[in-house]
Amino acid sequence: MAKKPLSSPTNSMRSRRGPLNLFLSYASEDADIVSAFDKAFTTLKMHSEGNIEIFWDKNALSAGSPSRLLDTLTLNLSDCDYLVIIYTGASRTSISYPSTEYGFFLAQIQGDVEKFGASERKIVRVYFDGQPPVQTGQLDVEINITAPEFQQSADDYLKTVKDSLGKNRYAVLINTLEDIGAMADRRMPAGKRQEDVPSGEWARRIAARTKAISEDIVPELMVSLHDALRVRIKTRTTEQALIEFKLPASISKNIENIGEIPPDTKLIEHANAFAIFGISSDDHATTWNTFESEILRTPGGNFTISSIKRTAISAISPNIVRDDEQLIRSPVTQQAYRIIISSQWEYYDASRVINMTLVPTLWLGFGINSEAAITIGFIAVAAKARELFFKSKSPLSIDAFIRYGFADTQKNAKRILDALDIMRNQMHAVGLDQQESVVVYFGDDREAAKRAGELSVQVAPVEQKFKTAALHFLQLDELKLDAETKNKEKASYLEILSSFYDLISAVNGETMKRAVGRLNDYILADSPRTA
Repeated sequence: MAKKPLSSPTNSMRSRRGPLNLFLSYASEDADIVSAFDKAFTTLKMHSEGNIEIFWDKNALSAGSPSRLLDTLTLNLSDCDYLVIIYTGASRTSISYPSTEYGFFLAQIQGDVEKFGASERKIVRVYFDGQPPVQTGQLDVEINITAPEFQQSADDYLKTVKDSLGKNRYAVLINTLEDIGAMADRRMPAGKRQEDVPSGEWARRIAARTKAISEDIVPELMVSLHDALRVRIKTRTTEQALIEFKLPASISKNIENIGEIPPDTKLIEHANAFAIFGISSDDHATTWNTFESEILRTPGGNFTISSIKRTAISAISPNIVRDDEQLIRSPVTQQAYRIIISSQWEYYDASRVINMTLVPTLWLGFGINSEAAITIGFIAVAAKARELFFKSKSPLSIDAFIRYGFADTQKNAKRILDALDIMRNQMHAVGLDQQESVVVYFGDDREAAKRAGELSVQVAPVEQKFKTAALHFLQLDELKLDAETKNKEKASYLEILSSFYDLISAVNGETMKRAVGRLNDYILADSPRTA
């Protein structure tokens, strides 16, 4: 039975009482998997005095249901305490949805932080055979079932699970369930709180739940997942657009410094992928040189080529962080696609093959003129920027740079420039940098227009000063500098970086706050009224 939407958002995450709300994010082909988790969370609810609510849609989310997605985002995610992203690693037609739910939920967390100084909301990533294509979650739970275990019967596998409990194999999963139960305890209504219950009774209830998690909930969940996954094909063919890159053996000779895709690389299309770019080929094949030349003749072609190169090179270079976040826009249909390297192989002759999958993105799935879709798109990108640059644990944060030596500072200074280019490409690919889009997510009145102009004037010179400083710093040869000079150059760069971060953090926060408010207005305007 599909769960009903949540009530309207609360005013304070810190002071809210009532049930703990979990939102399960998943792809339509994983409905059997999420059903197993729903059963596990429902059992946990029974052992938590019913003070947990689980929300998911049995019909799932797909590119053809924009209005339902908007209702889900606003009515469910706005009031949720946990976003649980369930990802099996299978190719997904709905692959962009978790990224958007993630971005929207991060915006809610940021709103809590700005209003209260902290947020109780948490993100849990549960994944099989590879992490989901979203940024790091606050809690990561990897589900691992080995090939020999898939050969076991359900009864034999249940015994294997129970035998492994004492070896801490499922410690992260168990601890996550216990954390959810503990937060539900803190949300108990009057009469059921710890101070309202005899200490002995409270302790017995907690002990019973802890025992149930280890002895019942986790084993039953694992068996259900075992049964669901064992009948699947782990790696399946898809009808999604895919381009196969056959790179020559010569690329391996300079793989650490690769900056370009070799012009003689052979490209083979699957599911008419070339048509996305307005390219036709009788034998469904071409070379990178020809492909690049044709793309560069299309509107926005330089952004498209930059994004494709970035994705491909990051997949094969050991010195570049893997990047599956690039977006491109079809010059034919104006549909935006996310680029993902879905698989790659290296052969004994040193040649390589990578498969690049093109997945339609979420917000343009709403329709190119959807105000809510444009706003959600901006929120997702803005949330990613905050995670990338401003979180203290990020390798690109000021805190991280203070700890770096000279060489690591240079390496990560280059990563900042690359990340800024990536985000600029993403904004361009989905039209978020266009004036008509800025009006949608920032505001369409005179005051908003004036403020947008002021922010643009503030950012431009500071960003240019930062880029100039970064390029100067990257050109320095560490081997030719003494320790004092290196320290001065690093300090000068960090001073300018800090000023740049301070400004764009403030601009990002203000713009995201406006976007979240605008999104709420768009949804309320379109949502059916209930009595």
